[in-house]
Amino acid sequence: MGIVLLPSSGKQSVKRFEDTILHGIPKETVIKNTHSPAVLEAVNNVPGDNIAVWGFVEKTTNHNATKWKKIRPGDTVVFYAKHRLNYTGTIVEKEDNVELSNILWGEESPGHTWNLIFYIDELVRLSGVEFKPSVLGYNDNYVLQAALVIEDGDRKYHGFVDYYGDLL
Repeated sequence: MGIVLLPSSGKQSVKRFEDTILHGIPKETVIKNTHSPAVLEAVNNVPGDNIAVWGFVEKTTNHNATKWKKIRPGDTVVFYAKHRLNYTGTIVEKEDNVELSNILWGEESPGHTWNLIFYIDELVRLSGVEFKPSVLGYNDNYVLQAALVIEDGDRKYHGFVDYYGDLL
């Protein structure tokens, strides 16, 4: 399984994080707005009334669609902010869903939504563990400013798991 590192430190992303990750959204909202049988099944298997949801904006100027295509159910998601790993969870499913994105977040800019959606379960708060970019092969003063999808088998995956494995 892979690892998805997600920034949540900008003003807008902090609000989205609080609204759709910490509080989650009603599962009924997903059920009414999805066209995916796999999403329906995954959402129905998550305990409780709410589910955590995150999305990527698809633009020709970013690589979010390529990153999103690499994400698989069972991947571990790790939210980070200000050089700290703050939450971890498990991706249960994903879908491209403009309608749900508009309901949850509106448009990022005209014609661009966070439509590359994924659903997260088993959210666990970490104790603000220090993030060390060097475990991924970066200089320790490097600041990750965008999502990073690390596939199992990648050297970055092994570096992350070797260092933070007990958190996953």
